[in-house]
Amino acid sequence: MLTAFQDFVIGDGAMGTLLAPDIAYEHLLKANLEQPKLILNAHQDYVAAGAELILTNTFALSLDTAPPDEKVRIARQACQLTKQAGAKWWAYDLGPALPEQSQRERQLTYSQQAQIAVEENADALLLETFYTISELALALEAVTSCPLPLMVSVALLGEDDLASVLHLCQGRVAVLGINCQYGPSLLQSTAYLRQHWTGPLYIQPNRGIPDHDGHLPVSQLEFAGFVQKLIQLGVNGIGGCCGTTPETIHFIKKEHLQR
Repeated sequence: MLTAFQDFVIGDGAMGTLLAPDIAYEHLLKANLEQPKLILNAHQDYVAAGAELILTNTFALSLDTAPPDEKVRIARQACQLTKQAGAKWWAYDLGPALPEQSQRERQLTYSQQAQIAVEENADALLLETFYTISELALALEAVTSCPLPLMVSVALLGEDDLASVLHLCQGRVAVLGINCQYGPSLLQSTAYLRQHWTGPLYIQPNRGIPDHDGHLPVSQLEFAGFVQKLIQLGVNGIGGCCGTTPETIHFIKKEHLQR
């Protein structure tokens, strides 16, 4: 999979905001077990739109308070559904753990999920939406022995924080990126990473949270223009975060082909 980043990789988009009309966010994880067709269809819609790399529906599992055996079932089923979608590559999506948990509990959460990703033959392990340097450091330490290619995507902007991220990831991480951000500050931060990170860059901007009428702060047309700016900065892959849909991914593919 990593060789693909030498060219350009198109990722998938959001799951929670995409399925919000059908399922409440707090039930999204259990939907892997209780509504698998809904999750599989979402994955397949992203693949049909042009996504080459898709993520498991496990981002919030580190925050979930379900019994450990149920969390294992959710993780494994999420992996199976992702594999069934037929994308070129898939990554296990590992989000931040509950801050009120002890350091040992959080490390165990990360290492156990990383082990499942290995056993399910994921193409990569993605540490996504980490918004503190300390938690990213803890997660990286917990998955040190994971043999899968590591991808890290932070929800941080600005040179000070990103310099710390670069220091943590150097020599340990295969692909680096930013997600859940948008606008000029994301462009500036992406340019900074491109200047200081020699490996692949994978950016997942968002379109915001839909209002009660389903309207998003960022239009598809505006988003497409933003994607073109990211491509011009030399990123190696683009996916989508909150508010993005299969249609958004289709726009990303279109912008990439027109570069």
